[in-house]
Amino acid sequence: MKIGKHLLAITMLSWLVGCIGAGSNTEVLPLDPEQFPKVKGISLYGDELTLPEAFDGQLNLVSMGFVHRHQDDIDTWIAIVPDLTTAYPSLRFYEVPVIYEAGPLFRWWLNNGMRIGVVDEEARRRTITVYTDRDRFSELVSLPNLQDIHTLLLDAKGHIVWRQTGPVSEPTMEDLVQAIERQL
Repeated sequence: MKIGKHLLAITMLSWLVGCIGAGSNTEVLPLDPEQFPKVKGISLYGDELTLPEAFDGQLNLVSMGFVHRHQDDIDTWIAIVPDLTTAYPSLRFYEVPVIYEAGPLFRWWLNNGMRIGVVDEEARRRTITVYTDRDRFSELVSLPNLQDIHTLLLDAKGHIVWRQTGPVSEPTMEDLVQAIERQL
């Protein structure tokens, strides 16, 4: 019986050691109407980052989801990333869940729940969760709604140079490639 309790304690300690922090709620700071606003987020590695400065590509494709069911649509964008980054090595992709402000325990629980579900190291690096006033964020980024995902193409300074609502489609891909070509 003692071995069982010790094994449980060791298992729980091991799990906690692999956890990341709660991150923090962040105020949305406007930069200009066609620029990604300044916000703080936490990657699934546990790194606290300031966006858009942390986007490190010459061009950055950023898919933003607002509720759990958005993941399927974001996955359509994730599926095209390998081909895009092969064709355009200076392009980076980021997934940015935008969550309402929450207490530290909830943020910790959600961050680590996502971390457990995302085991790919690259996916952990490129997933940056932002806890903020979603309505204010939506207003500053000129998003028509929070019922759909939104994907933005940003230049190196965080200026929005292209935008799309919903999952990727063939016409969307063609439009995105043209936007990338115009920027390079």
